[in-house]
Amino acid sequence: MIDLELIPILLVILPLLGIGLGYLTKKYSFWAVLTTAANLILAIYLFKPIFAGKVIEKSYSFSIFPAGLYFKVDLLGYIFLAIVSFVWVLATVYSVSYMKQEENVPRYYVFLLATLSSMMGVFVTGDFFSLLLFFEMVTIISYVLVVHNESEEAHYGGNYYLYMGVAGGLLILWATALIYKFTGNLIIESAFLQLSQLGVIKYVIASMMIIGFGVKAGMFPVHIWLPKAHPVAPSPASALLSGIIIKAGAYGILRVVTTLYWPVGEIHEIITLQNIGFGLVIFGAITMFLGMLRALFQWNVKRMLAYSSVSQMGYILMGIGAAGYLGTHGTLGFSGAVYHIINHALFKSSAFLIIGAIYFTTHEMDLKKLSGIGRNYPVLMVAFIATLFGIGGIPGFNGYASKTLIHHSLLEAFHLHHDFWILAAEKIFIITSAGTLCYFLKIFYYIFIKEEKTDQEDLPDMPFLIQIVVSVLGVCILVLGLIPDMVVKNLFQPLYQAYSLDVSIAKHVHFWSWGTLWDSISYLLAGSILFVFAVRGSWFEFSLSKGISIEKFWCGFLDYYFGIYNQVKKVRVILQDIGNLIFGLISDILLQIDLNVKGKEGGATIKNLNFSTLIVASLLLVISLIFMLY
Repeated sequence: MIDLELIPILLVILPLLGIGLGYLTKKYSFWAVLTTAANLILAIYLFKPIFAGKVIEKSYSFSIFPAGLYFKVDLLGYIFLAIVSFVWVLATVYSVSYMKQEENVPRYYVFLLATLSSMMGVFVTGDFFSLLLFFEMVTIISYVLVVHNESEEAHYGGNYYLYMGVAGGLLILWATALIYKFTGNLIIESAFLQLSQLGVIKYVIASMMIIGFGVKAGMFPVHIWLPKAHPVAPSPASALLSGIIIKAGAYGILRVVTTLYWPVGEIHEIITLQNIGFGLVIFGAITMFLGMLRALFQWNVKRMLAYSSVSQMGYILMGIGAAGYLGTHGTLGFSGAVYHIINHALFKSSAFLIIGAIYFTTHEMDLKKLSGIGRNYPVLMVAFIATLFGIGGIPGFNGYASKTLIHHSLLEAFHLHHDFWILAAEKIFIITSAGTLCYFLKIFYYIFIKEEKTDQEDLPDMPFLIQIVVSVLGVCILVLGLIPDMVVKNLFQPLYQAYSLDVSIAKHVHFWSWGTLWDSISYLLAGSILFVFAVRGSWFEFSLSKGISIEKFWCGFLDYYFGIYNQVKKVRVILQDIGNLIFGLISDILLQIDLNVKGKEGGATIKNLNFSTLIVASLLLVISLIFMLY
C-alpha cells in the first residue's frame, strides 16, 4: 500500500525520474510512456479516497528553502490531475510514432515529461508560493515544446507564448504579494477567506489573479499568443498545449472564484461574487464569439483549432461566471464549466492528434490542399466524426451535456435577475455554438468529403499507435455523452456539497427531454445551414485581416518590440535597469510584510524574508537570462 500523503509529491517526481532513466538508458520514448502511465495509475489509486471525501495534505520544508512546499489534493484538483494524466499518456503513446520523423527527439521527451511534472504541481499545491512556482515552470518549460523545430515561425510563436506567459505570471506574483501583505497568509483557502473581508483591494487582487491565469487560459483580450504558438509545435505537443496546458489557467480562475468568496454568507460577499461572476460571463461571451469568428475564416487547420480553443475557453469562463453570479444557486454553471473542461480536453486533443496524423503523411496544413486526403484513413474519419459531434454539441456526445448545463445556467441567471447583458450573453452562446459546428464541418468537408485531388501521390499507411490513440479518445467522447446523468450524480454532487451549492437545482435538468434536445438541435440546424450557404457562396474566402482588432494591436506592439530588440542591442541595458527597478519595488513591498505569520496548521510556515527574496530574484533572473541569451 502506498501512503496517500506521498502520492502528490510522487506525481511531481515520477516524470523527472523518467527523464533521468531516459538519459541513462537512451530509451527516452520507453521511459516517457512508462512514467506517464505510472502517473495515471497513481491518479486512479486516489479515486476512491478522494471521492470518499478525503483531502490529502502534506508539507515539506528544506533548510535551503525556508518556505517549503505545501501539497494538497481535494476533489477539484483531483479532477484536473486525473484528466491531465489520462490525456498525457495518450499523447505520449502517440508521440512514439509521430516523433520518428522529427529531429531532437530526446529533447522533446525531456521537456514533455518536465512539463507534465510542472502541471501536476499546479494541481496538487495548496499555497500560493507553490502554485506560482509550478505555474511559471509550466510556461518556461513548455516554451521549448513550442519552438521544437527551431524554425523562424516557431521562434516567433514561442516569443509570444513566453513573454505573455511570464507577464501573466508576474500579475499572479504581484497579487500574491498583496494577499500576503493584507492577510499574512499564503495558504489558498484561509488567505482568500481573510481577503473576502476587505474592501476594494479584493477586486484589485481578484482582477490581477483572473487576468494572470486568463493569459494561460486564452481569455480575451490576452489570447493572442495561442493561435501563434499552438500551430508551430509538434502535433502531440499542440494537443497538450490546447487541450491540457491551458487548463492550468482555467483551474486558477476556478480556484479564485470558488475559494475567494465561497461559501457566501454576508451580503457584501454575495454582491462581490455576483460582480466578478458577471464580469466573467461577459468576457466569456466575447472570448467565445471572437474565437469562433476567427476560426471560421482560417485555412491553416491547426490555426483554426487554436482559435477554436480560444472560443471553447469562453464557454468555460461563461460557466464559471454564471456560477459566481448565481452564488449558491450556481450549480449548473459550476458543473457545466468543470464538465466542459473535461470534454474540451478530450475532443480538442483528439482534433489536434487527428490533424497531426494527416500532417504526418502529407506535411500540409492548408485545408485547400488537403482535399479528400482523409478518405484514405477511415479510422481517422470515424474518430473525427466523434470529435465533430462532441465539440458541436450533438446529443449523445460529450459536448452536448456540458453545453446544456452552461446554457441552462444562463437561462436561470436571466430568470432570477432579468439582466439584459445576461440575455445577450445567452444569445451569443447560441450563435457561437452554431458557428462552432460550421467551422468543424468545414474541416470535415475539405479533408474527408471533398473530391480527392488526382495529382496526390500514394500516401503511406497510418501508424497503428496513432489509430489506437484517436480511437480511444473517440470512444471517450461518446461514452461521456451517453451517461451525463451518471456523471452529474457521481462526479459533481460531491463538488456541490464541498462548495455549498444547491444540489436540488441539478435535478431540474433533463438531458433527454424534448425541450432540452430542441435547444441543441436548433443551433445545430443553424450551423449546418450556415455551412451550406458558406460553401456555396464562397463565404469562407472572406478575410478578417483588414481593419483594426485587439489581436492586431497586441501583435503590432510585440512585433515592434521584437524589431527594436533585434536592431538595437543597447536596449538590453535599458531592460536590465527596468528589471532592477521592478525588483527593487517588489522587494520594498515584501519588506513591509510581517515576518512572523504562520500558515494553516500542517501547511508551510513563513519564518523570514529569505524565501521571498529568493523566489522574486529567481523568477526575475530566469526571465532575464531567457531574454538576454535568446
